Amino acid sequence: MSLTKLLLISFLFAALFALPVSHAAKRLNHEKYYQQRWCDAQSGRAEVVLPDRTRVDCITDQYAVEVDFANKWAESIGQSLHYGRMTGKPPAVLLIIETPVSRRFIPILCGTVAATQPRITVFLTGPAAPPGPACPITESISRPTADIKAMAYHHPVTRRA
Repeated sequence: MSLTKLLLISFLFAALFALPVSHAAKRLNHEKYYQQRWCDAQSGRAEVVLPDRTRVDCITDQYAVEVDFANKWAESIGQSLHYGRMTGKPPAVLLIIETPVSRRFIPILCGTVAATQPRITVFLTGPAAPPGPACPITESISRPTADIKAMAYHHPVTRRA
């Protein structure tokens, strides 16, 4: 094997193993840390296995709760709806907000869940979670309103010439 091929293979393996480590290093705590603390505070049961072998992050007296980091807000919607259907409890999402930058996902999630049936309840946790209700707009929304648009995070679009 040539030296070039050996170096290329070594580089690819190094990159492959470095990716998960670099992503994990960005987190202050593991998801399970927030899940267990919040679930215990709500007198809930964590990691409940359902008949279809999926696991609900937390089941309380009122909700079937999916716990996820803010950047995984879209995944949390589908999982919470599934857990709610399987348990017969209303679905909920516990969104982990570790940094002020991750707050940008709150209005995105809130705007989306406002249109779901059944309605998904959103809770916030983490060191950068803002105080107060997660989704202050409670009326039924069939299309974006001025309030939702005002809450939305707008980022600059980069266009290639």
